[in-house]
Amino acid sequence: MTPLPTETPSTGVSQHISRLAAFAVSAEARPARLGCLGAALLTIGGLGAGSTRLHDPLLESLHLSWLRFGHGLVLSSILLWAGVAVMLIAWIWLGRRVIDGTATEYTMVATTGFWLAPLLLSVPLFSRDTYSYLAQGALLRDGFDPYV
Repeated sequence: MTPLPTETPSTGVSQHISRLAAFAVSAEARPARLGCLGAALLTIGGLGAGSTRLHDPLLESLHLSWLRFGHGLVLSSILLWAGVAVMLIAWIWLGRRVIDGTATEYTMVATTGFWLAPLLLSVPLFSRDTYSYLAQGALLRDGFDPYV
């Protein structure tokens, strides 16, 4: 008979969360926090300058359709490109740590999570190809060959 583990699944999750929280406030996480800020700027700027429809029902229902035109588009574009610049700086900063060997595997995994979390809420950026792929998938689902 094997002994029961002393660690419950909820304890394991809480340990991961506490380790991530400790990482988030450490000096080791500076590139992760900077990249998270850049990704958040990309996400916010993408609402107006991203590849959304001109009359997007989501933006209209949130009363954010002003971001697609005039000064709103300029502001969105500035936020988007500022996010790209901040992400680039964070990427270079993290790359220097990788080259000099001070970045651990956990640093890389946690940084990836920090950078991806805001982008999971983002609209497609810089390309409308996503919509084309969705349309091709819908054709295939409905029994049509998208290549004919």
